[in-house]
Amino acid sequence: MLRRRLTITVLALLLAALVLTVGATVGAVQDWRQDLVRDGLDAAAAERQLLQRVAAASGSSAAAALLLTGVLAWITIGRQLRGVTGLVPLARRFGGGDLDARMPVRPGTEAGALAEAFNTMADDLRTELERRRRAEADLRRFLADASHELRTPVATVRGYAELFRRGAADDPGTLATAMARIESESARVGELVEGMLALAGSAQAAAHRPEPVVLRDIAAEAVDAARVRDTERRWLVEDGPDLTVTGDPSGLRRLLDNLLANGTAHTPPATTVTVRIAAEHGAALIEVADDGPGPSSALADPFARFTRADPQARTGAGLGLAIVRAVAEAHGGTAEIPDTPKGLTVRVRLPTADHG
Repeated sequence: MLRRRLTITVLALLLAALVLTVGATVGAVQDWRQDLVRDGLDAAAAERQLLQRVAAASGSSAAAALLLTGVLAWITIGRQLRGVTGLVPLARRFGGGDLDARMPVRPGTEAGALAEAFNTMADDLRTELERRRRAEADLRRFLADASHELRTPVATVRGYAELFRRGAADDPGTLATAMARIESESARVGELVEGMLALAGSAQAAAHRPEPVVLRDIAAEAVDAARVRDTERRWLVEDGPDLTVTGDPSGLRRLLDNLLANGTAHTPPATTVTVRIAAEHGAALIEVADDGPGPSSALADPFARFTRADPQARTGAGLGLAIVRAVAEAHGGTAEIPDTPKGLTVRVRLPTADHG
């Protein structure tokens, strides 16, 4: 745009200079004719006088045109560069932490295109910085929660080790109790570590290894595995449509395994746990419902890390539903617990392959 405007300006000024030069030349010739008639000059003198007048007229016209060209070019370039020079203080403000600094956009100009590109870059940088800040805050909170959860079992193991050092090995009954507690607390630490690793990897897997996944197939596999692990409960998979989502098969299997493990941990024997796959408004629904007594008390956020339905329970790391939500969100979906008259239902909504 700036190049075109300058080209048009220069051509217009050159045309104006040509017109001025021709006009001055014509005027000089007319004046020379009048002087020739009045003064009666000979041919040589008349020729010299004509050349002098034409040269003077052409020079003055060219100088005027050149001056006018310079002034108009200065004005045109200055107007165009005004928006560019404004980028420097804005860039300094943005670099100083003012993430809302933006350039005014003048459409149809090079400066406007530059301003639009700067604003787009600033928006992208602000989004990335905010994402990193949230990630850092989540990491700090996660480490604080993990440290808190690990403190108790580690202290218990240390206490029983100290008891053993002080002579508990001489009493078989005390030794057996100490070893059993050390074993149980070590297992709890293992569950916490495995859960934290799974939670940390859930948000990345969907982006790293996306592929089509048939939900009904992995639901059947997860239920078959649950039947082998737990024969005291009744496990069902309702007939549903063949829905395909794009994502990480192992992550989605982990989601289902944690939903089924949640049904095992919080229901009594003989409970029926049912897995349903359904379609709703372009999304795939995964529901795991049980007919047990339901949670004993309402939880502020059942999907929060290290949350247990029974705070006194010593089994489980309290990460199952947190992993479910992390996997769902990594696949562009959501997880929720709807109100039901009986038992507990966890619903996961995922975009299908043709709507993702």
